[in-house]
Amino acid sequence: MTRTTRIPRRVLLPVAAVMLLVSLCGAQAPNGPTSSTLLVPSTPSTQSTSSTLSLAPTSPTLTLPAPATFRAFDRPSDDGSTVAVEWGLSKCDAKDIYYVVEIASKEDMESGKFRKAARIPAGDGLKSDQPKYFGFPKKNENLHYAAIEASSAYPPDRAAIQAKLEEDLGLKAGTKPEKKLQTYMDKEKARRLVREQRRLNQRPYYFRLAITDGRETRYLEENGKVKIVSASARPNLLKLFKANNLVFSIVFCTIVLLFIRAARRGAALFIRKIAGLEAVEEAIGRATEMGRPAFFVHGLTDMDSLATIAAVNILGRVARRAAEYDTRVRVMNSFPIVMAVSQEVVKQGYTEAGRPDAYNPDDVALVASDQFSYAAAVSGRMVRERPAAMFFMGSFAAEALLLAETGAATGAVQIAGTDAYTQIPFFVTTCDYTLIGEELYAASAYLSREPRMLGSLRGQDVAKAFLMILLVVGSLLLTFGVLTEVDLSWIQHILEPF
Repeated sequence: MTRTTRIPRRVLLPVAAVMLLVSLCGAQAPNGPTSSTLLVPSTPSTQSTSSTLSLAPTSPTLTLPAPATFRAFDRPSDDGSTVAVEWGLSKCDAKDIYYVVEIASKEDMESGKFRKAARIPAGDGLKSDQPKYFGFPKKNENLHYAAIEASSAYPPDRAAIQAKLEEDLGLKAGTKPEKKLQTYMDKEKARRLVREQRRLNQRPYYFRLAITDGRETRYLEENGKVKIVSASARPNLLKLFKANNLVFSIVFCTIVLLFIRAARRGAALFIRKIAGLEAVEEAIGRATEMGRPAFFVHGLTDMDSLATIAAVNILGRVARRAAEYDTRVRVMNSFPIVMAVSQEVVKQGYTEAGRPDAYNPDDVALVASDQFSYAAAVSGRMVRERPAAMFFMGSFAAEALLLAETGAATGAVQIAGTDAYTQIPFFVTTCDYTLIGEELYAASAYLSREPRMLGSLRGQDVAKAFLMILLVVGSLLLTFGVLTEVDLSWIQHILEPF
């Protein structure tokens, strides 16, 4: 029978503390061997290699594109501000790979100084992304492209431009010009800056290509030397990507000229009836029967507005018909030039009707130039004279409803025409007839029945119908291409009119 000796607790606690202290000191000793070192053989070289691989992930080898694919040239169909640089795809094109295009002037190139002009991700910047400049060849999908404006890397000297401008104006350094002179100087400085940028862009420059992953950079070489290409930007006479506009313009002009020729030969051209224009004679006849005047109210735009020009053409027809019926026409104007033109048009209308003596220049008056002053003055005349017919022609704004409501309260027959789409709802609700949009422009041809104007109107309608059919067919073809995964994107570019 074995006898067990029991060690007292007061002895075990000091021994355990000593052993713990010894183990801690041995683990912290820089050169002291530990039990794991003694038991497990170490392989320093293997451990070092594995730790290096885990901390520094491998990257694909930087493979440069073929040197023959790297070239620089003037970008076609532009204003001479850009040089196009292209190069082929590389086998190492990946997410973290970038191409760097560097630029140098002749002086910097001779001294080996290049500046960064563009940084292109390897997966982006394909030449096929610019079909308006380079078309749709399949080979463009295998080429990278960068648009380089030399003035970005070599900006003009703004201080020198400012100093030369002050010298040309005879200003002393530090002199503060007056406000008007400063405004002129700012505009002139901007113009000179643009000219200097254009001059800098059109100088010859040199380019080289590098590829980098952020840790390593390699330059494209040919025959053991870094390949350098040169080019200069030149303005082009034509923007070839706008050729569709030229084709459309020729087609439309041809259609219009053919219809004008047909109209002059007496062909019966169909023009749909416009109720508002058909009612012009009715309105003037009603004014004649009631013995009241007819009011013709211009809009709030000057003679440089298409709506005002169209309104003046309508005024000529109204004045001629009123002269034939011996009815007074009062014309309201808000611009002096419009008043002068209206006076001549009304006078011509009375002359064509054989009643030049009935023309009264005071009937064509300048009412007011301010918007609401004009509305108030015209409304006052409506209430006092109570016209039997009202014509609102031109471009109107917030005063439209004020004028039309007052005219409706007098019981007049009201005919309105405007190209201001925001005012059309007010005219529709308060007037008897409303010319909407292009009907205002077609009114002169509709009323005069002059062959040249009729042919032009009919030709424009047919040309617009042709364009609408073309857009519908193009949309259907593009939809078909999306559903069948067929690349028909070239149709979209053909149908881009601007």
